[in-house]
Amino acid sequence: MRPPTCEICDADVDPHGGGGGQVRFQPDDRSRDWRRRAMEEPGFVGHPPDTGWFCASHIDAAREAAHALAFDDGLVAIRARAHAIEGSVPPPDRGAHATVGPRRPDLPDLEPDLVGAELGSARLMASEAFDLRWVEWTLPVTDAHVLAASLRSLVPALFEALGIGSAPALERRTDRRWSPMDGAVPPWCPFTDSTFDEGVAADGTPVRVQVVLEHWNEDDVANATVSMSIGDLVSISVHGSDRGGRDVDNLALWRPTTPTVVAVVAVVATSVH
Repeated sequence: MRPPTCEICDADVDPHGGGGGQVRFQPDDRSRDWRRRAMEEPGFVGHPPDTGWFCASHIDAAREAAHALAFDDGLVAIRARAHAIEGSVPPPDRGAHATVGPRRPDLPDLEPDLVGAELGSARLMASEAFDLRWVEWTLPVTDAHVLAASLRSLVPALFEALGIGSAPALERRTDRRWSPMDGAVPPWCPFTDSTFDEGVAADGTPVRVQVVLEHWNEDDVANATVSMSIGDLVSISVHGSDRGGRDVDNLALWRPTTPTVVAVVAVVATSVH
């Protein structure tokens, strides 16, 4: 695994209280192949190509880009944004593998009063840099699996709000992916545990609720994330603070298609404790 140096500015990253950390981007063919080899080949070592270190100044932009972009495209987008804001960061190198373009469908207009006091700490957010709009809530610190259970309970209400029939039953599966580094191999190297609750509705709409815990070892969790998707109609992501651990405290609804959907998600966002 690469040393903790920011991918954007080369600053040293302190993941233990310094505000920086690792960010895992969307998978591409290269990262899928790397993780397959890490599982199948004894002694395989290296740094996962979908993951990078980011300092406190750039980790928020990295997390934002990671919701929509693979690693190479994400770096181009983050560097472009940093260059526009900071000036000191070199402009992006638009290499052969960097093809930044629209990553999300156009979203309908949502008035700011949709996320007023009745929805708690919600904020209507936008990023011209990444062509994204979303509704964001700051949550009480909550265990990732507890938050995922709350999201699962919303599935029937979201199907009703979307008008797409009955929600499917969800079945659980788990997965562990090893990340050999610095000569350490399974079971003495970092690993990622994922829990998936999945189902497909009668009309073919897929549903997934996922918890990802990135471990340094069995006792030390570096990062926790939760996500939920209903086809391409609803996309929710929840991540934790820079302190690491199993807790999450920030929820984003990435496709706020209707006020009703926003209100349904707010049930979880304003009730967890």
